[in-house]
Amino acid sequence: LASVQPPAPGRRPILIDDACRLLGKAKQTVYALACRGEIPNYKQGRTVYFFEDELLDAVSYTHLRAHETSAHL
Repeated sequence: LASVQPPAPGRRPILIDDACRLLGKAKQTVYALACRGEIPNYKQGRTVYFFEDELLDAVSYTHLRAHETSAHL
């Protein structure tokens, strides 16, 4: 069994409503992004949660990749 590491000090999980506000996306969209593995997410029981810093990193990376791709067209 892999051990689960506790979050680093100062990191706290956020739930779907906070993730939606942070990303400016609808709940259905955030769930779809999480399901496809496009944003990092965690499940405990039926609850899906996120870490703010990971969401911001994922969005920044995706935005940067999209910008690089369009620059090469």
